[in-house]
Amino acid sequence: VYVPDSAVKSPGLWRLNVDPASESISNPTLMAPGAGLDNDKLVGVAMGPDGNIYAGGLKNGFIYRIQNPRGDPGTMAVDIIGMTTDNRGINGSIGFIGNDLYIPENRGAAVIKNAVGCAAAANGFSLCPATALNIPYVTFAQSIATDQQHGVVYIAVDSGPSNAAIYRYTPSTGASVLYAAQAQLPGDIGS
Repeated sequence: VYVPDSAVKSPGLWRLNVDPASESISNPTLMAPGAGLDNDKLVGVAMGPDGNIYAGGLKNGFIYRIQNPRGDPGTMAVDIIGMTTDNRGINGSIGFIGNDLYIPENRGAAVIKNAVGCAAAANGFSLCPATALNIPYVTFAQSIATDQQHGVVYIAVDSGPSNAAIYRYTPSTGASVLYAAQAQLPGDIGS
């Protein structure tokens, strides 16, 4: 299990071993120490289809790729491969549909197309940009969950003074619907 650490003095990202038989967690390992993950208060991580870990944090708009996440921490490489639409940090969980990475931003949800194909910015390449998704009523995305099997993205929005809502977005068609509101699932809200 890969766990982002968003504490004020966060060292970055942790890898924990999970034993389903004993329902225990052990061997916390700091990933890629000294590679810059300690500067961003990481809040979102996702395993890419390429086996690498992708992460984003609260403090800046960088999207990181951590290579060799199952290996020795000293052999892990960290690349900055993308940037949010507004150059500000992400708000919560992130997820993949195919090679595309979906991220929650302050002005809505966004996608980095073919994130696994983005070259490392440190090698002289430009960052892969995020593209804002045109989803009505999604003005502040709080977190993202993806369903690879059905090709849909679930987006939780910041509720502010009102009740929270979750929208379901289908990238292949661009369609979006209100999925859940006021703790009621679709059958209860007519979506």
